[in-house]
Amino acid sequence: MNNHQLTALETLEQRSQRNLKNLEQAYHELHVAWVVLKESYEGQGAEEADMQFQVLAGQVTEYQHVLEKLMMQCSQEIAELKERGEAHAT
Repeated sequence: MNNHQLTALETLEQRSQRNLKNLEQAYHELHVAWVVLKESYEGQGAEEADMQFQVLAGQVTEYQHVLEKLMMQCSQEIAELKERGEAHAT
């Protein structure tokens, strides 16, 4: 493997790590929101808790779209690297 190929793979690895950190942050935010929602059901009226649930459901959908976008970007980058012969089959 030459230096250019190694650099391309290292760049891909860095992007993957950054995407993983973003997903971990999103998971943490969803977990916190879930705890708040659970507490709201236990301590508040169901109507307010239902509104909070709708907000949480919107966040889940948003994070799902972000995850799908990140996965698509990674797939495209890997495909481009393979086309140029800079990545091995995974």
